[in-house]
Amino acid sequence: MADIFQQAVPLTQCEKLLAGQHAQADTRPACQRVIGRYAEIELFPADAGKRQTRALRGRAETAIEAPIRDLGLDRRWIVLAHIDLKGRVPVAQVGRFWQTFLVRADAACRAAAMPAPRVGTRMQAASVELIESEATHAGYFVTRTERLRHPTFAGGMSAELDRETFVMGDACVVLPYDPVRDRVLLTEQFRLGPWARGARYPWVLEPVAGRIDPGETPEDCARRECVEEAGAELGELLKVAEYYPSTGGVSEYIYTYIGLCDLPDLPEGGGGMADEGEDIRTHLLSFDQAMDLVSGGEANDGPLILLMLWLQRERPRLRGSA
Repeated sequence: MADIFQQAVPLTQCEKLLAGQHAQADTRPACQRVIGRYAEIELFPADAGKRQTRALRGRAETAIEAPIRDLGLDRRWIVLAHIDLKGRVPVAQVGRFWQTFLVRADAACRAAAMPAPRVGTRMQAASVELIESEATHAGYFVTRTERLRHPTFAGGMSAELDRETFVMGDACVVLPYDPVRDRVLLTEQFRLGPWARGARYPWVLEPVAGRIDPGETPEDCARRECVEEAGAELGELLKVAEYYPSTGGVSEYIYTYIGLCDLPDLPEGGGGMADEGEDIRTHLLSFDQAMDLVSGGEANDGPLILLMLWLQRERPRLRGSA
């Protein structure tokens, strides 16, 4: 059986989709085309019968059509183009990381719906001229190498630029806080980033965090992750900020919250999803102990530092109304 993933999608077609030039057109033919390309995400065996083939195709249709069926036309095109823009990605690789492809597409929908800036420039993504694009790696994350030109503040276009981007889905981070007992819950786990940097101690203290699943709101993700990683049921969620942690070459976007909850005197224990390879230890710390981590430099996770400084400012109000 021919490997349909070895034929790259024409870049100009994806550019048009992402630019919204077909936003008023019927998405069904394109959706069926994408389904046709991705119906083999589970690698049909050579002797697959018609019943098995139909079943796998049905699962592909559900994976693609269901998350976008109720979206507006503009957002449907973004999903289709984003999923289909992977170029020469082996079918086995797509099948293994299919969920993360949808996570990144869902993130692209949220990015496209962001409001216009009040202070910064209002030049839009459609004004960027994409000359070449290649997915040099596609697994749990995607690395894209692109040649492009963009409008300049002086007018006209920049020179051709060769750039690499580490493409990730959106994430949420939540710090559980008990305003009555004045304590927070932190998680600790092995982190590949510090280890790859050469850190002597690559286990990191951090808030609860996780990727936002397709169709899930950041708030839903925050509540789900607190149950999965720490067994904590959140009450009110207080939004702190949303931001790009590193705009120079990483697409990740983070939503951060303080989650008010009850944190009684329970043994510190483990958490996480075993089928995702998570090995997590939880820590209950008083507010002062957690702030000592920040002032002493042991806290080296950006969202943790941000959330603790926000909590330091708002803590009197939260304790007073608890």
